[in-house]
Amino acid sequence: MTALTLDRVGKDFATQDGCVSVLQDLTLAVESGELLTLLGPSGCGKTTTLRLIAGLLDPTAGDVRFDGRSVLPVPAEKRGAVMVFQQHLLFPFMSVADNVAFGLKMRGVPRAERRRRVAEVLELVRLPGFGDRWPDELSGGQRQRVALARALVVEPRLLLLDEPLSNLDAELREEMRAEIVRLQQRAGTTTIFVTHDQTEAVTVADRIALMLDGRILQVGVPRDFYETPATPRVAQFFGTTNIFAARKRGDVIDVNWGSLVVGESPLPDGPVLATIRPEAIQFGRNGANTLSARVTAWNYRGDSARCVAVAGDTQLEISAPPYVSHQPGETITIHLPRERIWLMPAAGG
Repeated sequence: MTALTLDRVGKDFATQDGCVSVLQDLTLAVESGELLTLLGPSGCGKTTTLRLIAGLLDPTAGDVRFDGRSVLPVPAEKRGAVMVFQQHLLFPFMSVADNVAFGLKMRGVPRAERRRRVAEVLELVRLPGFGDRWPDELSGGQRQRVALARALVVEPRLLLLDEPLSNLDAELREEMRAEIVRLQQRAGTTTIFVTHDQTEAVTVADRIALMLDGRILQVGVPRDFYETPATPRVAQFFGTTNIFAARKRGDVIDVNWGSLVVGESPLPDGPVLATIRPEAIQFGRNGANTLSARVTAWNYRGDSARCVAVAGDTQLEISAPPYVSHQPGETITIHLPRERIWLMPAAGG
C-alpha cells in the first residue's frame, strides 16, 4: 500500500491562443490503502491529475510523491500506478485470461505464476471459470470487471479509476459501485476514483476531494460536503440551494424575515452566509425557528416533492414527502432546525 502526495502541482498546456492553466497549486494527500474520490464537473482537471500521477504527463510545477519520495524522475512503466479508463480497452483478439495476464507477461512473469495470479484475480472479481471466454461474449459489467482484474493482477502501488462506470446503465452502475468498494477493501490498494457524479462519489469513497476549475476546494468524508460545506460553491455543487445573507450575533443570526437560533459556530459576529439543505427544513411548528412562508411552486417527483416558498424576500427550496401537497399562493408553516443551519464566511459569496 502506498501513500500519495501532490504538492502544489500545476499543469499548463500550450495552445494556439497561448498558455492554458489546467491545474493550479493543487495539493492533496491520499492515505495508504484509502479509496479517495476525485469529484468535479467535466473539464475541471480530474483526468489530467490522474495522468500526472501515472506519469503520462509531467507537471509544470510542484511535485508528485509516493510514500514521501518524488516520482517525477520515474518513468510511467516503473511507477506502479495503473489506470482503468471509461472504455475497458480489452484486446478483442485475446481471451479473458490472456487479457488479464498481459501486464504480467510484459513484466516477464513466468507462465505458471501468471496462470496462478490470473486465476486468483478472476476469483476476486467474481469471474472464476471465465478465462477461456472472449470479450465479445461478456456483458458490459463483466468486461469492466475484467479491466479491473487486469489492473489488480500486477499488484499496483496505486489504482487510478477514470470514470470507470460512465458507460454502464444505471442499474449496472449501482452494482459495480458496490463491487469496486468490495474489491478495494479486499485488495487494500490505494485507489483514486474519478467521477462527476455526487451520488457515485458518496457511495464509494472513504473521502472525497472536490475539484473545481483546476483547484481542490474541499477534502473530507462524504457527510462533510452535505452538512459543513467550506464555501457556497461547494454547497451548491452538492445540491444546497438555500444560501442567504445574515448577520451573526452569538448563537443568533438576523435575516430579512426575522431572527434564527443557530448552533455553535467558530465564525466571529458580523456578516455571514447561512445555508440549510432542502431536506432539513420541516413542515409545521416546532419551537424556535418556526416561520411562515408563501408557496410559489410545488413539483411532484414520485419519491418526493419539491416546494419553493418565499419568506421575506428570500426563496427557500424544501424537500417534502410525496404524500404532502400544497398549492402555489398557500401560506405554510415551516421549521428550520438550529443544528441544520450552517454558517460560512460572507467573503465566500
